[in-house]
Amino acid sequence: MKKVLFTLLLIFSCTWVFAQDSAQDIVKNDFEKIIDFTKNKETEKILDMTYPRLFEVTSRDVMKAMMDSMMPKLGITISYEDIAPNIKLSGVESIEGTSFVLCKYNQNMTMYFQNPQFTELVLSEGKSMYPDYELKKIDSNSVKLDGFAYLMAVKDSHTDGTWRYLSISDNLSVLGKILSPQLLTEVAQLKTELGKK
Repeated sequence: MKKVLFTLLLIFSCTWVFAQDSAQDIVKNDFEKIIDFTKNKETEKILDMTYPRLFEVTSRDVMKAMMDSMMPKLGITISYEDIAPNIKLSGVESIEGTSFVLCKYNQNMTMYFQNPQFTELVLSEGKSMYPDYELKKIDSNSVKLDGFAYLMAVKDSHTDGTWRYLSISDNLSVLGKILSPQLLTEVAQLKTELGKK
């Protein structure tokens, strides 16, 4: 009897480890795609992989317009540096029927502004706007940001059994409208842990 129980436990633990590894492989591959889509400004592909509840806060069309045309209309462009992302993943966690994985990756970019006042605004408000980046003024019309971005993979009843993604690089206030307080607390803790790696 002990032998049978031990064998069942061994099979269960191997299956669980394989499922964790398989999920992390899928998520890591997707994170790499999203990083490339972001660098190449492939808005539709990013939105296709976005967690659908985010569109309850801001519609997909509005998000696309903001990503594609709002910044250029304000005279703002972003250039992403081609660097190794050095992806760090949390384990697969689960709370209240929601599975999730956090990702931290290197991201360096330069923001260019037609209006020099935007440069000064980013420099003065930078740490609250971009807490995971070091900011450096290049000239009166550009700022370099070197640091880390964070993504979250989510699988729940809203994603039809697939992984979908959210940026958590900014503050978590928008996520509070679509994720439970318990989940947000866990996400904040995992982000802090990943930040130390």
